[in-house]
Amino acid sequence: DDEPEEEGKGQGKGKGSPYQEPLRPFLQCVFERLVLAGGPEAFTLVAKELSQDPRINVNSTGCACSYPACPSLLEVALDYQHLDMSRMLIDSGRLEPNPELMQLRLRTERDENEKQVWWAAGDYRDSSRDRNSFVDSIVENFDTRERTVSRCIQEQGWSNLPFAKKYFQTYRKAVEDALADDIDSIYQWAHWEG
Repeated sequence: DDEPEEEGKGQGKGKGSPYQEPLRPFLQCVFERLVLAGGPEAFTLVAKELSQDPRINVNSTGCACSYPACPSLLEVALDYQHLDMSRMLIDSGRLEPNPELMQLRLRTERDENEKQVWWAAGDYRDSSRDRNSFVDSIVENFDTRERTVSRCIQEQGWSNLPFAKKYFQTYRKAVEDALADDIDSIYQWAHWEG
């Protein structure tokens, strides 16, 4: 076997390094543990630096067996009230809302208790309401993880940040898509003349 070795292979450095791939899960684990631990400012500074590393997935999620399914790092950091880490994730510029996951959770919540959607819609007997007003009410009142995240973002004064604006828009669209049949039924009920 006299073929020349690819440059960088087996040398412990460079693009082809055999040490690069095993490092990825380790760095991801360190990053997630820092975010979940919260704590001293030094942890946030290290996590901030790691959040810019392309090997780090700031959008990683937990187990599908969790409730609600697949919590994001942002959601868990907010659960633990690690506002410094939450803001660091948002400021990373790499955090993305996940519309498919939002829709999955909305459908799951609806399937568990269909009446919740109707309650969240507000007064469905008011025939002066249009479809958008029902969507607004559901976004504001339907008890979901995304609503909790939205409220925390608002309470912290982060609503004008690019991620926050995108998150609010994505969640509203997810509500409209995942609960379209329910919203249509509520609207029709409000405008039914019997």
